[in-house]
Amino acid sequence: FFSNFSFEKGERERKMRYHLVACVLLAFACCHTVTATAWTDCVDTSAAHWSVSSFDSEPSSVQAGQNITVNMIFATNGVVVTGGQVETKVSLKVLGKFIQVHTEKYNLCAPTFPCPVNQPVAKIFNSAAIPSSAPAGSYLNEIDVIDQDGNTVGCVSYEYSITH
Repeated sequence: FFSNFSFEKGERERKMRYHLVACVLLAFACCHTVTATAWTDCVDTSAAHWSVSSFDSEPSSVQAGQNITVNMIFATNGVVVTGGQVETKVSLKVLGKFIQVHTEKYNLCAPTFPCPVNQPVAKIFNSAAIPSSAPAGSYLNEIDVIDQDGNTVGCVSYEYSITH
């Protein structure tokens, strides 16, 4: 790959670095399957909140033009919710930093998730279509559960990659 480049005497280390960078970039370009298993409970723990006890996303390899489904189980820790919304914030990694590219809000209380929530466990799922025009790359998704008073009572964030 770099054999056509001429290197002056004493630049062997630089040539090796170029080869290493080329190998890393090639390996990155060839990777097509990344799972969204690394998640964090991102709510302020000093306030009353729900805590994430389980998180799962499907499929494990996210393709542009397909759906992604996220299943979350929260321990409600005695925090009762009578209404509110779920807010999803999607950010794309550009030059090592995440830049928010999409926000979506929907009603927390629905036929599939009846309110009030006064049980010890709350199960929430979210399914969304990934646009076929979505650029390939690394993404960060933050899902906030906001109660009837506008307080964030639950939050989970996770990273995943979209491929074409």
